[in-house]
Amino acid sequence: MCRQPLPPGGTRERIVTTRVWVAVDAGGSSTRCAVVTADGSCIGYARAGGANPISRGMPTAIAVIRQCIAAALEDADRPASTVHGVVVAMAGLGLATPLQQSVAESLRSDGIIADVHVESDAVAAFEAGTHRTSGYVLISGTGAAALRIEEGGVAATADGLGWLLGDVGSGFWIGQRVATAALEELDGRGPTTALTQKVLDHFGIDEDRRRQRDESRRLVSVTDLLVRVYGGPAISLAELARFAFDDVDDEASRGILAEAAAGLATTLSAVMAPSLPGPVVVTGGVLAGQPRLRRGVVDAMALRGHEVELERVPDGLAGAVTIGLRRAGVVIDASRHAHIRESLRR
Repeated sequence: MCRQPLPPGGTRERIVTTRVWVAVDAGGSSTRCAVVTADGSCIGYARAGGANPISRGMPTAIAVIRQCIAAALEDADRPASTVHGVVVAMAGLGLATPLQQSVAESLRSDGIIADVHVESDAVAAFEAGTHRTSGYVLISGTGAAALRIEEGGVAATADGLGWLLGDVGSGFWIGQRVATAALEELDGRGPTTALTQKVLDHFGIDEDRRRQRDESRRLVSVTDLLVRVYGGPAISLAELARFAFDDVDDEASRGILAEAAAGLATTLSAVMAPSLPGPVVVTGGVLAGQPRLRRGVVDAMALRGHEVELERVPDGLAGAVTIGLRRAGVVIDASRHAHIRESLRR
């Protein structure tokens, strides 16, 4: 259930309409939905499975969104007929009219006759971090990208090219370098690193075998690791990224994270405009969850002559709420935005 603190001004405003707004943050692993009133207070909340149309397919994504909205409305004890607007922030997609039509048509069958707006999860993440309408968002989760936002729209984008061609500083990028560091130790090209044991343990490679130091045994360990890496989906290397953050004294880990921070700083610098110093909102499971990487980005930006403060957000749900209320004509100032974020804390 959402928290419902007092709104700006210290007293709860009387809502003279029964209308509510629905905000959805549809991610790859989970979907979150909030039902809010015109003052930004969350009165209903639900969570469901992943709804990324790229990885799960459009029919599944729409089905999960419908399920999550229905559960949130039930939690809010509000009928579908009271919904005045719906904003769906979706990973991997920007504004797509056919998608909006598909979502709107499916929701109409559930009794929701309202304006439906589909927005990029990156824009929603920015809106979740600030009440301002212009600034930057830097993302590092499984993938990585930076965007400049001007008056609520995307003005410039850097990276976000996918694991094969880019996503520098992302979970996949870091995980791939963790695996490489382990292989370089095993075949004699690189130094000893704590990452090797963690990687081999992760893949369940026999400990006695890998502790042998003769050339044939080392070769077997390399072969075993290659079989497991190439035998699974490439994107699963992102699971190894967490090992880079475990040991602050490990030289290989420090090097990987320094390179990741420098890469993210380069990506952010590519979209920065001299007339727009900030704010900089950061999100994604890696960047939002790892303070060492955020500090590295700040330091790397300082070397480029940019003093930045990073505003961390876990997801774009508060941004989807903000977008929906703005579209309805509600003024979102700093106090209102803070109220929306506080109300959504769970």
